[in-house]
Amino acid sequence: ESINNLTQQRRSEIVSFLPQTIESSPFLSVQDYLSLCGAYDEKLAERLCIEPLLLKKMSFLSGGELKRVAFYGCLVKKPKLILLDEPFQNLDPSMKEKFCEEMRSFCGSGGMILISSHDFWWTKDIVDQVYGIRNKSLIKGDQSSNFYSEIMGYQFDENCMPLRRHLK
Repeated sequence: ESINNLTQQRRSEIVSFLPQTIESSPFLSVQDYLSLCGAYDEKLAERLCIEPLLLKKMSFLSGGELKRVAFYGCLVKKPKLILLDEPFQNLDPSMKEKFCEEMRSFCGSGGMILISSHDFWWTKDIVDQVYGIRNKSLIKGDQSSNFYSEIMGYQFDENCMPLRRHLK
């Protein structure tokens, strides 16, 4: 089914998108933005620490705050698929862990997430399938250190990320 033939409402029921860079209006408050996203989920807002931001203008949020609000907007619509472009950018480690928990929960409820990321530390524990691009070719891999180091050219050493192990 072509997405071009679907209404905006129907598209939002199927797919949500979290871009790497989030544009924000200087006039739109977080509360206004969330009202455009549909039903308000107080528990989700609490888990993503959104409630203290409700009265702020979107243009005054930090990069991490914008990412949290936009991610909330993707999740609250409960689409079938969420596309995430660099979802961990601008987030501190504890918020990255919360994002991972929300992604696991979403997928556990039957949703699907497609992540484009350079942040292998966080994606490796939450994905079912991993692909890499090397020499203009798409390569299907696994979550092994071998894939990251030999195929992707990325040295993956578990000892370099003690905070990540601590958060689990």
